[in-house]
Amino acid sequence: MTTLPPAVAPRSLVQQRSGWRMLVLVLVLAIALLALMAVRKGRLMGDSAEYLLMTAAMASHGSVDIRKTDIAQVRGLMEPHMKVHLDALEKGLNDSAVTVPLPGFYRGLDGKVYAIHFSAYSVLAAAPYKLFQLTRINPVKCYQVVNLALVFVLGLALMRLFDSAPRALAGVALYMLSGGLLYWNWSSPECMSAAALLAGFAWYCSGAPVRAGLMVGLASLQNPSIVLTLGALPALAWCLQPGMPLRDGIKAALRPRPLAGLLLGGVLFAVPLAYNQHTFGVTSIIAKIGTSKELIGPGRLHSLFLDLNQGMIIAIPAVAAMLLLWGWRGMERAQRNRRALALLLCCALAVAYSVPAMMVQNWNSGAAGVMRYAFWCAMPFLFLLLWRLRQAARWPRALLAGVLLVQAAAMQAASGYSETEFGPIASFVMRHAPSLYNPEPEIFAERASGREDYNVDAARAYAYRVNGIVMKAMYHASLPDVATALCGKGQSTSGGKQGRRSKGVWIYLNGPIRCVAPVNVTPDRFTSATTVIQGQGWSVLEQPPGKPAGMWSQGDVSQLQIAYAQPGAYTQLVIRGGYFDGNKRTRVIINGTDTGWHDLQAGTPVGIPNAATTSTLQVELRHESPRSPGPKDGRKLALFLLQAGVQ
Repeated sequence: MTTLPPAVAPRSLVQQRSGWRMLVLVLVLAIALLALMAVRKGRLMGDSAEYLLMTAAMASHGSVDIRKTDIAQVRGLMEPHMKVHLDALEKGLNDSAVTVPLPGFYRGLDGKVYAIHFSAYSVLAAAPYKLFQLTRINPVKCYQVVNLALVFVLGLALMRLFDSAPRALAGVALYMLSGGLLYWNWSSPECMSAAALLAGFAWYCSGAPVRAGLMVGLASLQNPSIVLTLGALPALAWCLQPGMPLRDGIKAALRPRPLAGLLLGGVLFAVPLAYNQHTFGVTSIIAKIGTSKELIGPGRLHSLFLDLNQGMIIAIPAVAAMLLLWGWRGMERAQRNRRALALLLCCALAVAYSVPAMMVQNWNSGAAGVMRYAFWCAMPFLFLLLWRLRQAARWPRALLAGVLLVQAAAMQAASGYSETEFGPIASFVMRHAPSLYNPEPEIFAERASGREDYNVDAARAYAYRVNGIVMKAMYHASLPDVATALCGKGQSTSGGKQGRRSKGVWIYLNGPIRCVAPVNVTPDRFTSATTVIQGQGWSVLEQPPGKPAGMWSQGDVSQLQIAYAQPGAYTQLVIRGGYFDGNKRTRVIINGTDTGWHDLQAGTPVGIPNAATTSTLQVELRHESPRSPGPKDGRKLALFLLQAGVQ
């Protein structure tokens, strides 16, 4: 008698549908990401020299110490301008006395040279790098593989969060439009860290804590402050379950699987610390040589979140607006309170992430529009919006479409400039309302000068110009001659108002500010010059022996007319001369406005009323005590005019 195998029970309809949804997600997402790779060349951006050399080293000899053969291997992959840096690095390899052969590299305790960034990102890229070498594909595309592989993993996490392939794909699209599109093709770990962090939030709060711990730990390998997420995840999960008592939330966090996930993330975080201790003798070589606690402050915190060139607001303008304006609709009070706690927790996380970032010396570092730190620091807020969408039975399609369009526009705008250029929003504000934008001095200096150099020069003035007109300028308080620094020798500034001080010593000037050559006309040229025209109340031109020619005032009042082509070009009237006995001051009236008494012998400039709209000055000088010099000269003299002009 033949024994038949036991019948296999068919999967439930729910399981079959879930399997089909996962298959659809995998296929669509894989095809989309592969297509993205196919149409874009790999780019070396960010800390490319470090990561590329570590990748080449790992692919060649299975370790991340940098050798001459590694430098030779990457020369053809890097831009020509990097040759001088690679030469310096190669030279430093041979000299054991050189501790830092090139910024970004440091000699370890074993005498070998290593990159100062941890190698996890490069180790992950080593296998595709080697494969591309063998298949004659540009090895630089290995970073596309690592970045998009994490985006794919994010898609799997969002599939668990939504249990819907279209919604999971929409979530991936929202991630890409919140900074992912800017950094997926960079040879630096920002895209990997952000995707892993967002996946960690999604998996932990949807009941997969071990996978969440793995993702958060992976993200923290290159950006250590992300490890703080592990302490916040249990509290965040409780906040998102409005009906759960606090005691039950604590019990849920202490179950074996959540604890195992948090422990796994903590172990991964500890790997770079152990590596740094073993290799350099400190837990973080970057913290030792490239950071300063004195740099932490409200200015940099504001800059990370709200700077109009590189702040987080540039990355997620519509996401933030939708979260704040729609994320609370239709909720009961208890649920709103819990959601408010979740938002406060996410704000605290984002600030905590940013504290180590604020210590770095090169604040205005390589960026694709949005600051690299601001990109992944935004993930807690993006997750909150995704969780709110998870709870919605029907998505607000019109609203969400608008958000996606605004985010797409934000990505397009951010992709058009680098860390040495002003972005379109910052440029617009500086053209129309410059007093509203006062960035960190390093940001303004490097973008105004068009070069990255975090040692801002106190001996020069930095300016943002439009058609030759300074719309905003910045200078150090110790600079003796701002006008010369801005405009060159022999010129002065016209217009502008002093604005906010940054860090106490950097002063902003808000334009428009024009550079103009001062106009100074002597009386012998009054009749031939069109700028200054002599009016009533003056005597004849005189030339005292060995002294400049001049002209005495005659009577109680003397008049001048000064005209120039450009309204607002000058802000001060300058009249110089010498007083006759008994006269020490003159009342100066400009275009009918009495400016008060002035000592014209001292040459003190007089402010021009309504200078911004004025191009002709009707000047009336009322003398204090005009008198006759003697019986043979009946003129009433007060001021011997030597020069008149504007500046």
